[in-house]
Amino acid sequence: MAARQNVYWLTKVAMLTAVAVVLKVLQIPMPFLAPWLQLDFGEMPAILAALGLGPLAGLAVVVLTNAIHFLISPVFGGVGQLANILIGTALVIPSGLIYRYRHTFKGALLALVVAYGCMIVMGVVSNLYLLLPAAGLDLNQPNPFFPSLSKYIIAGVLPFNAIKGVCVCGLVLLLYKHLSPLLHWGNKA
Repeated sequence: MAARQNVYWLTKVAMLTAVAVVLKVLQIPMPFLAPWLQLDFGEMPAILAALGLGPLAGLAVVVLTNAIHFLISPVFGGVGQLANILIGTALVIPSGLIYRYRHTFKGALLALVVAYGCMIVMGVVSNLYLLLPAAGLDLNQPNPFFPSLSKYIIAGVLPFNAIKGVCVCGLVLLLYKHLSPLLHWGNKA
């Protein structure tokens, strides 16, 4: 019985990862922020996995999706995928943990609001201390996009993550109830 549950879990994670890879490839440019910031919905299947299968499933979808995306299109030598893993982790772990213990619509709403906040914080902290230095972008030097690091964070990173978070979390909130039966398929076999 346990082996069957593991196969169902792995199958669901694989299917959600496949959907996430497709959604990650379909990127929407956001030139009003910075040319390298592109909106995608690749975290949506990961959050669905976290809510329906648990935070570990969501994390697996995030990591696998970005590993595959790295093979397809390494952004800044993998720094873009690292950014997506950090942001995705900030979304799936809190949402999956909160929803596990508050399995109601209000619980899902709380889970997504907390995850949204974690995503914003992770976006700022990771850009400041890890991603920008790793990508070799020195925003302390004037450039055509942002005259300083603080302006990049305030006018680029914050609005980008706010827009992405609202779009992704909002769609998950609208779709989860309808997709929930698929995520729970095989659980009682």
